Amino acid sequence: AALLLASQTKAEELEEVVNWSGTHACLCKVKTPDSRKEAIRIVAEHASRNERIRPVGGALSPNGLAFAEDGSTLINLALLDKVLDVDVEKRTVTVEAGCRVEQVLEALEPHDLTLENLASIAAQQVGGFVGAGAHGTGACLPPVDEHVLEMTVATPGQGVVTKKRGDADFQAFPCSLGLLGVTLTLTLRCVPKHLLRERTQVLTRQEVIRRHAELIQDNRHVRFMWIPFADAVVVVGGADPWGPKAVRASAGSVLRVPIVQYGQLDDAVDALREAGVTVVGTDVTGGEPFDQGVLDRPVAIVMGSEPHGLDRDVDLDAWAHIAMPGRTESLNVAMAGTLLLHEASRS
Repeated sequence: AALLLASQTKAEELEEVVNWSGTHACLCKVKTPDSRKEAIRIVAEHASRNERIRPVGGALSPNGLAFAEDGSTLINLALLDKVLDVDVEKRTVTVEAGCRVEQVLEALEPHDLTLENLASIAAQQVGGFVGAGAHGTGACLPPVDEHVLEMTVATPGQGVVTKKRGDADFQAFPCSLGLLGVTLTLTLRCVPKHLLRERTQVLTRQEVIRRHAELIQDNRHVRFMWIPFADAVVVVGGADPWGPKAVRASAGSVLRVPIVQYGQLDDAVDALREAGVTVVGTDVTGGEPFDQGVLDRPVAIVMGSEPHGLDRDVDLDAWAHIAMPGRTESLNVAMAGTLLLHEASRS
């Protein structure tokens, strides 16, 4: 009876941990400290007994990357989820390892900052996000561990240590997956918040193979999703307004002309009106002729996409069009914009 009771008690201590896709699971003891002090104590106690303990985050890895053998012990820092500091001048953010990526982004937004590279979701704990070497998308963007400037780790042999980029052994820590200890806090490099234009297209496998170099060069972010048993690859790209082609095509003007970004057109229109600027939309089907006075005042010109143009329901101050003789349907956006800006500059 005593052996049976002991077996039941031990079994009750075990929890089944399953990854998000349901393809991997382990039956382990899970420690969830609610303070930094407790996390350090748990690591130290296991070290004193020469027992293994492994950190696990949100269990979002499709291959169960942080799982351990059944009966082992995991430590989850989900309750250590604070954003500790945002340094706007240095463009850094310091967080506890259990803080989720989405929480970090929310904390950075009021400061017009963001993280340089993201995965396709933002529910990961930062410790796991870094430890798994999340790479996001973009051939010229470093993986997340390269954004780490400093980290504090509870180690089994040296207690709590702080490692800074430039230390001789720093590179061993970010992607160690708990081998060297349990990460407590991290300081990450940030970048200015920016908007990306996403474009989704479906190509054949041969088209992707042929255009692969072009696609990764032309897009700051790009990912390929092959549809099994079909000759189709979904390509999702994000254009970089400061990419090499944009700089070259603008003859460097993109680096000299002030650029202001808004998330919504309505917000931009309101700001322009408050500044005394007339907002003029463009429409191939109607409006005032562009060279008959509609642009002879301080104006902001709103251009639509080449396939669809602007919706006439958009609340703007005036509309202009460029007359098209013959069967010409429309100019491309770059050419139309050139004519309109030239006319406005003459006023």
